[in-house]
Amino acid sequence: MKKLKQQFLEVSDVLVFGNPAIIEKGYWVVALLVELERRIQLASATLAYAA
Repeated sequence: MKKLKQQFLEVSDVLVFGNPAIIEKGYWVVALLVELERRIQLASATLAYAA
């Protein structure tokens, strides 16, 4: 988890967001949507996330 937090900080610095929480939130939202899609197995739809 420490390495992941460091990566959030690095990405935030590169994108000049200033706050790594923005990157972290996006990461966890996408991870949740991927897991939901995997579990729900929608036949004719794909879950998408756009920030």
